[in-house]
Amino acid sequence: MGVVSRDDILDGRVVLTASGGLDDVEEGVTVLALFGATEAVGGGPPVEVLGGFADRLAELSRRPVVTFAPRGLDGGGAFREREALADARRVLAEVGGPVVVLAATVAAGVGVALGRDERVVGVALVDPWTIGEAVAFGVNLDTDASIDQSGDALACAVLVVTDHERDVGAIETIAPEAEMHRLSGAARSFVLDARVLAIVAGWIERAPWSGEVASPEA
Repeated sequence: MGVVSRDDILDGRVVLTASGGLDDVEEGVTVLALFGATEAVGGGPPVEVLGGFADRLAELSRRPVVTFAPRGLDGGGAFREREALADARRVLAEVGGPVVVLAATVAAGVGVALGRDERVVGVALVDPWTIGEAVAFGVNLDTDASIDQSGDALACAVLVVTDHERDVGAIETIAPEAEMHRLSGAARSFVLDARVLAIVAGWIERAPWSGEVASPEA
């Protein structure tokens, strides 16, 4: 399975698709993955790291996975939630729908905002950080460009995979029906933990947004 790149969606910035190009996505659910921090064991440039993430998730979930490095997390400048949300919406418009959003770490707020789009049927939040936690971690973040998360609870299906000690009270308010998984002893790069990928891929395969349960392979 290969990773295809397109540079005509975000004004020359690379958008990656695992398991086919964006134009090949016609039916079924596509995953839009916002990995937040692109740190990986051994390092590597953001495009390389994200390509590996997308390829592995596409393999496990058996769904096309689209991803890009949000500005400010790709090696330069400050991360701005509203700017990342605008970019994600442009990619979402290319994909069409239905879409499941995977948002990790500092991109969790963007994932929640995308969950209010009618094309988004599910949101998976992996190791979600608050703005304060991101700043404390050392993310170069423009707090004046944060997203207002007030409003009605999310109507789409929500999955939360987080550390067993993390306070997720704010997320429970936004998504009171969320499926919650708390892990102990997770890898430093939480999204790389094999258990996390298995949980997310299994949730996507079960299609909780439609009530369908995927049949096991023979």
